[in-house]
Amino acid sequence: MFIVIQDQPLLQRLSNLAKPLFMAETAISSHILNSWDQPDANIFYNASTLIVIGSFATGQFVTADCWLAAENLMLTACSMGLGSCVIGSALPIFNMPEIKAEFGIPAEYSAIAPIIIGYPSGATVPVSRNDPVVLSIQQSNGCMSALNLTSESMF
Repeated sequence: MFIVIQDQPLLQRLSNLAKPLFMAETAISSHILNSWDQPDANIFYNASTLIVIGSFATGQFVTADCWLAAENLMLTACSMGLGSCVIGSALPIFNMPEIKAEFGIPAEYSAIAPIIIGYPSGATVPVSRNDPVVLSIQQSNGCMSALNLTSESMF
């Protein structure tokens, strides 16, 4: 299920609800706490659209399926010149019974991936990435061995 919200005053209200919940549940940097302490701070970065991906189903692969849908959504947005960002700090409010009732979201729905979509306000700066760590399990001469590989040793 996809919930699409394109109402700036509503997104600001949801942001105001989400900030204290997220700050109370999470140990986050003082920089974020200070910026979110401002009344006009918006966890949705003033994006025009919020899409919350979730599911009614339960099962072994439900969460993975929702994140795969989120990845496809974000890749499609990028191909169209749009920016996107997962807003994990919004997740608690979309699983609150009061919010579900207010918006007619069935109680059995679980929000999994809140994503903002919009036109970037400027150039997107690439972020540094850590090298992946790959554990390779190999069998040689009847013995199993594990090798810890990095990108340098793999290619």
